[in-house]
Amino acid sequence: MSAPKVSRIGRTEPFIYKGSGKKQAPDAEAVQKRCWKQARHVQYCLAKNGHQEKWCKLTIDAWRACEKEADAAEAAEAAE
Repeated sequence: MSAPKVSRIGRTEPFIYKGSGKKQAPDAEAVQKRCWKQARHVQYCLAKNGHQEKWCKLTIDAWRACEKEADAAEAAEAAE
């Protein structure tokens, strides 16, 4: 058997709040609706790496890019 993965801070598994299975509100912002996966990846990466943003730069950049795309899509919908 292989040993469990250990993060940089020595914990075997990071704590990630996953909610209680609640669905998003119908009036939630477009960013929240479209980028929830990226936001969860950021939470996981930060928890796994001791909340050091330098180790999660690519994940955070992907989340911010998703935010920009969601904002642009929302603006385009509002312009129609």
